[in-house]
Amino acid sequence: MTTASPQKRVPPAPLRDSDIAVVMSPDSSAFAYALEYRRYGSAFGPRADARVEFWIYDLAHRRGPRQIAGWRHEFDRSFRIAGWTADALFVESLSARGDTVWERLEPTTGVRSVAGAFRVADRPIRDQEELDAELRIPHVEEAYGEFALWDPIAFRLVPLFSLPVDSALAASGWDTSLRDREWKRLQDGLQDFASLDATSSARGLDVRIRTFAKRPLPAVRRYRLRLDFTVFFSDPDTAGPLPALLDTTIALDPLGATIRFHVPARSFLAAPAYQRARRPHEQFEGRLACTLRPDSLSATEVLVERYQGYANGRDVFVTVPIRD
Repeated sequence: MTTASPQKRVPPAPLRDSDIAVVMSPDSSAFAYALEYRRYGSAFGPRADARVEFWIYDLAHRRGPRQIAGWRHEFDRSFRIAGWTADALFVESLSARGDTVWERLEPTTGVRSVAGAFRVADRPIRDQEELDAELRIPHVEEAYGEFALWDPIAFRLVPLFSLPVDSALAASGWDTSLRDREWKRLQDGLQDFASLDATSSARGLDVRIRTFAKRPLPAVRRYRLRLDFTVFFSDPDTAGPLPALLDTTIALDPLGATIRFHVPARSFLAAPAYQRARRPHEQFEGRLACTLRPDSLSATEVLVERYQGYANGRDVFVTVPIRD
């Protein structure tokens, strides 16, 4: 992440773009990424040079990263690796004028050649089901120049390597990667939802929550767990939230925990939909929302929460039978 320094108007070294996309090889044995650097001149003078580098990391043997290619380019042109086939990497570059250039990059030798457009289907916005599915397969995550492998068996991140940070940029405040990495580790150490399941019956609602932490911290920590239910009906006058079904503080194992609890059917009788309707409803359809956040925060964590947030949430749609 790069930010402007109030003390210095010109960075003392080239700035690395913060957006780094990881592209896996066809057999998932390696991954590639591009790094873009720009050297900014005076605020009133001409902009200086820019360059792009392409790197590969051997995931199967934990070797690298290894730079395979790199070149200087127009300042306003940006690059991305669009895909990796059995034969080559396909690189797309886009200028501020809107013209696109496609190139083929040989992953072993780094030889460049002109290529036709590499067609990639547009990815829709990922829903929770797709995010959950991603936790069940190995994949590489990058944040602020730190790369880690997600292990679906151990259910945590395994560090791979970190990009070096220029000391002059860090000291002058232009590069905040070291601080951002520390904040990200704090976030990854907090419990999140691995799953939220709810089963309804005539007795009420049986809820099961599984938690995990991407990079577990060594100490047991207390969290505030809250469960809310919002009723949906076609008539807006009979829809609305219930009082919180559950609002408690609980100590969770840093490696993750499974929490089970029962919400009796009578808890739903206070719903506005039940109270306002001419006759009581026999069932409620609605959204069960669960939130989890640390019960207390350190001074550093207060800053992280202010800028990035700490509460984790998950919801599920259920139907609850009601008998008065």
